[in-house]
Amino acid sequence: MVWIDYAIMAVLGLSCLVSLIRGFVREALSLVTWGCAFYVASHYYADLSVWFTGFEDERVRNGIAIAALLS
Repeated sequence: MVWIDYAIMAVLGLSCLVSLIRGFVREALSLVTWGCAFYVASHYYADLSVWFTGFEDERVRNGIAIAALLS
């Protein structure tokens, strides 16, 4: 092999490694974001459900509040 072949293989290898790390970091941040969203929804849905007075059933109000906080 010529030196240029080794250089191309090194660039491709580094590119694969960088994209692997970026993908892992992106997915890890996504999981942290979902965890924070579930925490906020589980602690503050009752405060938000008070504003949905148009619905008689408390479970419906709570469900709408949770959906609003998760989105």
